[in-house]
Amino acid sequence: MADAGFPDERLTLGIGAGAYAAIHHGNADDNNGSGDGILSGLVSMSASYRVTQHWSARLTWNRVMTRYSRDTDVILAGVGYRL
Repeated sequence: MADAGFPDERLTLGIGAGAYAAIHHGNADDNNGSGDGILSGLVSMSASYRVTQHWSARLTWNRVMTRYSRDTDVILAGVGYRL
C-alpha cells in the first residue's frame, strides 16, 4: 500500500491494490462438494489522523471486485497508540 504524509505529519492517506482469494464450499443442493476457488480484485484506501502525539484514528475502505454480482465493500475504523 502506498502511503503519503502531509507536512505537519498529522494526516496520512494510502491506497493499495491486490488479489483476494475466496473458496466457495457450496451448499447441500450443490453437486460440487469440494468447493471452487475464486480470485477477485481488492482495492483499499485508508486515511489516518494523529489526534495527539501518541493517539491516532484510522478509517479504511476495502472494495472486493468480482466477476459476478457479489462486489463487497468493507469499511474499518479504529484507534491506534504510537510509542
